[in-house]
Amino acid sequence: MAGLSKIFGLAHRIPSHVAFSARAALRDFAHDRSGATLVVTALATPILIGLAGLGVEGGYLYMRHASLQQVADIAVISAANAVMSGGNGATEAKSVAAAMSYVNGANGVTVSYNSPPKTGTYAGVAGYSEVDLSLQQKPFLMSLFRSTSYTVSGRAVAKTGSSSSSGCMLALDPTLAALIFNGGVVVNLPNCAAYVNSSYAKQGAAEIANNASVTLKLLSVVGTIGGSLVSGTAKSGQTAVSDPYASVPFPTRTGCDYSSLSAKSSTSTSPLVIAAVGPITTICGGLSVGNGNYVRFDTTKGGVFLFQDTYSLAVTGGSLTATGATLAFSGTSAFSVNSGTVSITAPTSGTYAGLAVMSATNDYSAFAMQGGSTMNITGAIYLPNVQLKYAGQSTTTGSGGCTQIVSDQIIFTGNSQLGSSCAGTGVKSIGSGAVPSALAE
Repeated sequence: MAGLSKIFGLAHRIPSHVAFSARAALRDFAHDRSGATLVVTALATPILIGLAGLGVEGGYLYMRHASLQQVADIAVISAANAVMSGGNGATEAKSVAAAMSYVNGANGVTVSYNSPPKTGTYAGVAGYSEVDLSLQQKPFLMSLFRSTSYTVSGRAVAKTGSSSSSGCMLALDPTLAALIFNGGVVVNLPNCAAYVNSSYAKQGAAEIANNASVTLKLLSVVGTIGGSLVSGTAKSGQTAVSDPYASVPFPTRTGCDYSSLSAKSSTSTSPLVIAAVGPITTICGGLSVGNGNYVRFDTTKGGVFLFQDTYSLAVTGGSLTATGATLAFSGTSAFSVNSGTVSITAPTSGTYAGLAVMSATNDYSAFAMQGGSTMNITGAIYLPNVQLKYAGQSTTTGSGGCTQIVSDQIIFTGNSQLGSSCAGTGVKSIGSGAVPSALAE
């Protein structure tokens, strides 16, 4: 007890100013934050670095997703267009993706194509294409926190369009009965839309007369319709359709590259070959192809063969073949087929793409397909100033199932057939039926 008394006694003897300084020092120490800031900073730094890394990496992954989605959109449209033209959608999709630096099977990239789609709104629906594009992306800033790769993807679905309208006939004359089916003919064209620009009203701008049996997908006429279809939709009072080939220049050339050709000594193994001398080859003196005659046009140096002035091409038997060619007729030159086989395939590209036969002639009765002829024409017969007449049992089908007629007036007095599957042939659309491929998802 005596020791404690001494201690307390000493405390009472500490000067008051010394005691005050000690209390102030303790109070200042209690309110000092400098050490706490260092501790908090040390604890928060890894979290802040992680959040910054997550933000930067997240932004990068978003950019990759946007890029993949853009590529998927482009690839699926290209794939749908390829399918529309008879090509391979999977090959096209992978080729387009590769061209944009996403190669299937390389660097973690997978490009898949499905038609019909396997997922989504159009799963299992025909006429749609699906492209799935995915990428395995390794983490970089976040590699301390994550060891597995991110999966970044883009997906798109497109509806396949139609490369051309179903229009296979257009009669241009504005005042005549411009499309005529007469004399008990049977014309069965269930996939063909026929357009008539005539406003003629008396007997009908389009006439179906004397027991003619006509099936069309569509008969669209500016004026009136005389008679009725066996099957299909007929519409009068419609808007005129523009000439799809009006802007194509008619070929011109002076002089003669060939004169007075003769196919009389030709055979199936040794035909008369008419070789192009350049882009446009001029034939003077005409050409007649009869029984036992064979003629072939060689388009190695050019595809346009121009029959000048009054010189005509007449096929009364035998065989005429022209692949990748346009047969053009000027002045009063004419083209007639009474029998035999004529096979013409139009060029698929260039100025005269899709044009198998064209004319600037003003001889109104210059073009006729009649008798028992077989016309395998792939492309368009374009006769804006004259009449085209089908008589007898003439058949115009086309090896690719495409024959298009654009003429001032079209008359059927015999049974005929026309193909209207014209994708990839180079012909232009008639009417408004062409539908482009479009994104659906």
